[in-house]
Amino acid sequence: MLEPGDASSPRPLARDRLELRYRVWDGDGVLVDGSPDGGTRHLSMQWLPPGWAEAMQTLHVGAHAHVWVPPTQAYAGHPDAPQGMLVIDVQLVSLEVLTTKVDEVPLTSAPYNALRTSTGLAFVVLRPGTGTQHPRPDATVTVHYEGWTADGKSFDSSYDRGEPTTFPLARVITGWQEAVPLMVEGEKTRFWIPAELAYADRPSAPQGMLIFDIELIRIEP
Repeated sequence: MLEPGDASSPRPLARDRLELRYRVWDGDGVLVDGSPDGGTRHLSMQWLPPGWAEAMQTLHVGAHAHVWVPPTQAYAGHPDAPQGMLVIDVQLVSLEVLTTKVDEVPLTSAPYNALRTSTGLAFVVLRPGTGTQHPRPDATVTVHYEGWTADGKSFDSSYDRGEPTTFPLARVITGWQEAVPLMVEGEKTRFWIPAELAYADRPSAPQGMLIFDIELIRIEP
């Protein structure tokens, strides 16, 4: 951290659009990207590689920081993007909240601007929540959801049943156990869950990568 910024200002969330002044170097010290000289650039949090987005969530408006992003949290898997470690000098000039429209987000594959965790879970926030607390891993939650297989076929939906579902997180697939604690009440997010975090080779269960739209209605007391 080079300058802390305004501690009274909000920190960016996954849905926000940022005004940045920045430079990006690859692991060899080659400058690969940056805002115009003397100017700024507006970027959505969802367009940043996961490590950079994670770092921005720790900064207040006005903060100036130097960030080292490991290869696995940079552009791994995107051969047309800079490879290896990224070194970023960044100043957060301002931010604004944006809401992603559902029809702007692809279904069968996570867009390259999706946020990703170290386990391979990818997600895009479709609607920001109003809550401030995240569910604990052992929480019981009430949700609406719809699930699709990797070819886009819907296999389960609480919306079709006309009522939300309540369950303990400890009883659902590993991907849900990781996904739901990332959310707050009122939030709706699309998750792409790798096969190993879903049903793996369990017979009669949907196979391969699964996609879920999850709406966290309530964290139960």
